[in-house]
This record gives sequence, structure tokens and C-alpha cells, in this order.
Amino acid sequence: MTTIKLPLTVQLSHGQIEQLKQIPGVTDVKLSADDHMIISLEEEKNESISQILNKISGFDPDLSITESDFPVEKLSCDGCASSAERLLSHQPGVVTASVKFPTRSAKIYYLQNKTTPLKLKVALEQLGYELVVENGKAD
Repeated sequence: MTTIKLPLTVQLSHGQIEQLKQIPGVTDVKLSADDHMIISLEEEKNESISQILNKISGFDPDLSITESDFPVEKLSCDGCASSAERLLSHQPGVVTASVKFPTRSAKIYYLQNKTTPLKLKVALEQLGYELVVENGKAD
């Protein structure tokens, strides 16, 4: 199960929420008391995540979501990847994150106005792993 959490700057209509529920893989769409939209997916599918984020960007043009892939060094097992994914997913500004041990990589969707790859790198260092951030991506 994958969860996407986004802050909203606009009020979504019932029809817009229903459009999100029609995207393949979406199991639930909720609005939280703190003006966040929480979308649950049955499994992680990049095409579903991209569809969701594109649709939401159309509803709320103030959201600037970036999708980036990063190498992750010092992972030694699937448990390490799960710990890194959990930490990254809970960082302010991260919409959703996925860390894979076999490829030693992370796919992170984040809000540009809330975080940077450098901040995510520093956060991951708390666990002893290294998010490899290229010079051009270290805002």
C-alpha cells in the first residue's frame, strides 16, 4: 500500500475527488482536518502516482511537485530500504517516496517549496545511508 499526502491550497469539489478515485489503483481519497489530501493506492505504480499528481496539479496550480530519482548508498538489505523509505516518506514536503534495495535507488515526489534534495540527504544520513544528490539538484 502506498500513501500520498498533499497540502491543498484550494477546495476540491466532490466531482474532483471522484475523478481521483477513478484512477486505477486508487483505493481511498480523504481530506484531513489540516487541509491535506490523503490518497491510498493498493500498490506502488509510478504511472498511477503520476496520473494522480498530474490531476491534482490541474486542480491546484500552486502545487509544484517534483519527481526525482536518486542513488542511495550504504543500503545492505531490504530492511534498510524500508527504514530509509519510511524516514523519507515522513519528511516535510515529501509527497511519497520509494526506496528499492536491489537497485539501491529512491524515487521521491516532493514539493519544491517545502523541501530540497539536500534536506532529504541530511535527513537520510540520520540512519547512516547516503542519498546521492547531484550538484544541479542540491537546491
